[in-house]
Amino acid sequence: MNKTKLVKASALILLGFVAGKISQAQAAEHYVIKSGSIVCFYEADYDAQMKALGQGYDKTVENCGVAGRDIPVIVIHQNMFSASEVQAVDGGTRLFVGIESIGVKQ
Repeated sequence: MNKTKLVKASALILLGFVAGKISQAQAAEHYVIKSGSIVCFYEADYDAQMKALGQGYDKTVENCGVAGRDIPVIVIHQNMFSASEVQAVDGGTRLFVGIESIGVKQ
């Protein structure tokens, strides 16, 4: 393979990689925390909130609240049995929510 063909092939590979990364970033921004979902700033507080709900308390615990709107997020870590970690697109705040609270914006 001559040098020109190698440079062109390398450029195409790089362009494909960059395009793939851009499309992944765009896709990630379509996830949202659904309006009305319980949201906490710390995983331990999310666990405490779930225990409180399980015992019949209908108030939020410290560092937790209810999302008043759909919040665009990037999913950092999905967890089926505890809190999932997300990062708000607008502001970058890390939050913990239940996996069922994460939706896809249509």
